Amino acid sequence: MGQRVQLPTPANPPLPSIDVSVTLDGALYTLSLVWNETQELWFMSVLDNLGQTVLMGSQAMISEWPLYASRIADLRRPQGIFLVRDTGGTENATLAGLGLRWQLWYLEAAEVAAAGVT
Repeated sequence: MGQRVQLPTPANPPLPSIDVSVTLDGALYTLSLVWNETQELWFMSVLDNLGQTVLMGSQAMISEWPLYASRIADLRRPQGIFLVRDTGGTENATLAGLGLRWQLWYLEAAEVAAAGVT
């Protein structure tokens, strides 16, 4: 169920931003994840295949956090849901832990519809 978004293994020292290309529901997107040092949280932006912003700076790394992409007004948006899974507890993702302990997942539109999520 769902697809895990493959994030690069954190560097040492960890980098405060990550860009990754991913196909979601058959469309190519770039996910741009940026660490906010003041808030100690990751924020995610989603760009379409032309590099145009579809979602800007949504707080992304709270344990079991869902982003209901279907509620984004932009028609270029991914049709499913993003969520973050904390494999070791229920804490916010750390700078060094994103992609390891904290995993980014995407549920495709068909899975969301089958589950009755609106």
